[in-house]
Amino acid sequence: MTPKPGRSYENASPTYWPQIDGIRGCAALSVFLVHAMGSALGSAYPPWRGWFRDFSASPELLGFLPVTYGFYGVAMFFAVSGFCIHISHTRNRHLGWRHYLLRRACRIYPPYLLAVLIFAFFLPEEFRGPEQWKHQVQVAVHALGIHNWHPRTLEGLNPSFWSIAVEIQLYALYPLLIWIVRKWSWQRALVVTAVCELTINCLSATVLCLDQPYAYIPVRFSPFAYWLSWSIGAYVAECALSKRRSALHNLRFGVVLFVTILCPLFKPTVPFAFFG
Repeated sequence: MTPKPGRSYENASPTYWPQIDGIRGCAALSVFLVHAMGSALGSAYPPWRGWFRDFSASPELLGFLPVTYGFYGVAMFFAVSGFCIHISHTRNRHLGWRHYLLRRACRIYPPYLLAVLIFAFFLPEEFRGPEQWKHQVQVAVHALGIHNWHPRTLEGLNPSFWSIAVEIQLYALYPLLIWIVRKWSWQRALVVTAVCELTINCLSATVLCLDQPYAYIPVRFSPFAYWLSWSIGAYVAECALSKRRSALHNLRFGVVLFVTILCPLFKPTVPFAFFG
């Protein structure tokens, strides 16, 4: 991904990379298909038999197996977000972090808050009876964008809102990422984010193998569980802007594809699927 000729580093903008819209479209379509499949068939994934998927239990799912990989679209969204945010900040970095935070808040929070209010108040039955206070708490933590930190609020108003909370928190972590990059380097910064994501994934794999729900890991849906995916997007943007080859080009496509396909089929590796 390289900018159009004649564009300066400072004036670079995500709009000069038309491939981004295509990636976003593929990510949105893949996520939609996997959710649609889950709604139509009752489950988007074959059940487990021990540590492996049991395709004999749900043979009708076998023909839809490629669709089950649609969850990778979420990782694509995070990587694209990191790419676009880094380019946007690089273009406006002379305006400082205050401008960055205000710009991010103004772009994402108003439509998100509107969506939260619509789901909260267009479902009046949720606010009746002795459990009313719990639903008021749901609205409050969703409005604050912190509902992804607790299993009882993760899907409280709308299951898809968890990724928006993660996105907001990744925006807040971006200055820390840049500080680490300036103190050390992009390579070491990616190591830091990888350690965070790998540690959480190891905990998730342990819990999954013990047949326990992810509710036992409050950080499973925290921004640190997706920090590497987001940071890789920012790193690729930096390489594109500086017109240098990224270290990711050294990865063999066949190996990455092999890991990407196998991870969701083996219980201990499911949490690591985002690395594909």
